[in-house]
Amino acid sequence: MNASAQHFAPLDAEEKPPEVTARDLIARSREAQKHWAISSIRERVDCLRKFRHLLVEEVSGVLNPLKESRGVSPAEIVVSEIVPLADACKFLESEAGQILSSRQPLGRRPFWLSGTKLTIHREPLGVVLIVGPSNYPLLIVGVQLLQAIVAGNAVLVKPGRGCGKVVQAMQALLSKAGIDRDLLTVLDDNDELKVRRIIAEGIDKILLTGSSAAGAPILEAAAKSLTPATLELSGCDAVFVLQGADCALAAKALAFGLLLNRSRTCMRPHRVLVHESVRDRLVEHLGREFGKLDADAKPWQLDLKSSRMLADALDTGARIVMGSSDDPFRFPMVLENVDPTSELSQTDSFLPVLILHTFAEIKHALRIYDLCAYALGASVFGPEANAEKLSKKVNAGFVIINDIIAPTADPRLPFSGRKLSGFGITRGAEGLLELTRVKAVCKRNSNYRHLDPLQPADKNFFLAYLQLAHGPWRKRFSAAINLIRAAAQRSRTSSRSASRATAGEKRTGQ
Repeated sequence: MNASAQHFAPLDAEEKPPEVTARDLIARSREAQKHWAISSIRERVDCLRKFRHLLVEEVSGVLNPLKESRGVSPAEIVVSEIVPLADACKFLESEAGQILSSRQPLGRRPFWLSGTKLTIHREPLGVVLIVGPSNYPLLIVGVQLLQAIVAGNAVLVKPGRGCGKVVQAMQALLSKAGIDRDLLTVLDDNDELKVRRIIAEGIDKILLTGSSAAGAPILEAAAKSLTPATLELSGCDAVFVLQGADCALAAKALAFGLLLNRSRTCMRPHRVLVHESVRDRLVEHLGREFGKLDADAKPWQLDLKSSRMLADALDTGARIVMGSSDDPFRFPMVLENVDPTSELSQTDSFLPVLILHTFAEIKHALRIYDLCAYALGASVFGPEANAEKLSKKVNAGFVIINDIIAPTADPRLPFSGRKLSGFGITRGAEGLLELTRVKAVCKRNSNYRHLDPLQPADKNFFLAYLQLAHGPWRKRFSAAINLIRAAAQRSRTSSRSASRATAGEKRTGQ
């Protein structure tokens, strides 16, 4: 048998190709990243532009696996995932060059450092691991990996469970657009062990989107290898409805947000803090909005934990305003008299439940709001001036005024959580910068006297400089006089030192 025949010999029926180890995957990624890192921003942006055009031309290749994983209408998928991803891609095409460009620092150079030039550069991190969610598998993962790639990194992606085909479809389009296959590796969406092995082997950044329960073990593994991580975790987002708010608009927004993606949205409204003067009107409008829902829609399947949390809340005094406690529970549901410290109020679940809290004063509403351990986002409905004033007091990664969720699709928006909702930033210019490391380059082209040994006269000179540059105005004139005197003394001292050095050289030469 010749060599060619040996090469193409079929595998034995029971023989399997060897598993690619975490170390091998990282090595391949690092090799591809070396070449990609030295490419220009323009080359990277050109690949993104080709990808965006392919996304439009071959949209069914992405839409079909999304329909399998999401279980919502094609229209909702297009609006909530494909269109925002294309917008985010276009944002990077137009702005990445400027965001990542080398720059001079802000502010003035200290006088005593005259003759130096400082330039700040942005360089790729290297290999980035993205651990994606299952609720928005295209948009969230897509924005993160596009930002990582345009910043010059290689990417390993672990999709959310059941979402492997979605990310593989995106990988195929990026490959057509000119992205090396080893620059973007898609892992098995069920292989949690491979993720831990990759982290243990050593990578340069982790981006995780998921629940706080999913984030904790990833962060623990990252700590062992001192790997930086950005955690985009869930929330128990609140909606404030102020006195004078448009209750019809607020109710419409609450219904939209609660039921978007069948309630599987980390920013969905969970707590509603409503002023006592508009509580009844809001409930009335909510009833109208919920009444429009399709009675034949697919029912919610609750896990044991969710059922228990609801039952516990009802057993401890919660009152059903809308919905039903029949077996099974009827959703969507609105509850009142729920303890804000209860498990139902403090858990990042995807239940289609609104918890209503009535308040008389803003400070009371903020106290209730701050009891929650999560702080992802919030919405405020009310007169614009009052809503903007409250937005400055709300502890959250973002605040939306007189709207809900949709404005966060703006590709310029930096997305971040606080408290148990995570840390670090994805999306926007700030998210792109998080996928780079800073290198400061200092260049001196004159005045090397700092290399000379300090003289006794230098103390008075720099004390005078300190007073002139940083002291109160009333003392700066005298400081200027002292600086001139100290400078003259330094000059005389330097001259004497130079003369002695010259004389010493002559004696040595004799």
